[in-house]
Amino acid sequence: MPQPFLSNITSTFFINLINRLGVRPPPPAAFLMSNVVTPVSIVDSDISIPATLTTQRLDSASSAGIQAAPAGGVVLADTGAQPAGNYLVFAMIGTANVGGISDYIVGRRNAANAAYLWRQVFSMNTATGIQQIPMFLTLLLNERIRVETNLATTASVEANLFIQAL
Repeated sequence: MPQPFLSNITSTFFINLINRLGVRPPPPAAFLMSNVVTPVSIVDSDISIPATLTTQRLDSASSAGIQAAPAGGVVLADTGAQPAGNYLVFAMIGTANVGGISDYIVGRRNAANAAYLWRQVFSMNTATGIQQIPMFLTLLLNERIRVETNLATTASVEANLFIQAL
């Protein structure tokens, strides 16, 4: 294991950092800097990092189209079998003419498409509504994401799944 050593750093380096830390005046000659790394948390900065919240590019969608008053268990969207990997998935589920509550299942299906590996029920009880569900997930070979009705509804419904491999 190498031995720690000190390096000579002149005061002209890191002037901005020295000023932010309130070291007054800067040392006249130099600093001694060690090669031993000490973890720190930087919570102050004179730079800004702009960020925009967005989903992935919405290209071709997987969808069964508009379904009028579907029964329970009707598949509204299915990505089909996917190669193993990490994916961004964005689900949009919309309803119109709801006379009551509309329940939907969004879930990950196994490679045989015979059972859910996990699922989540979403509910809409407004006259017209849309739910947007962004996901980042890992699929094994031939697994898929699917949206289906949980219960029969009198609504007209449509779901779209957008999937993007990472």
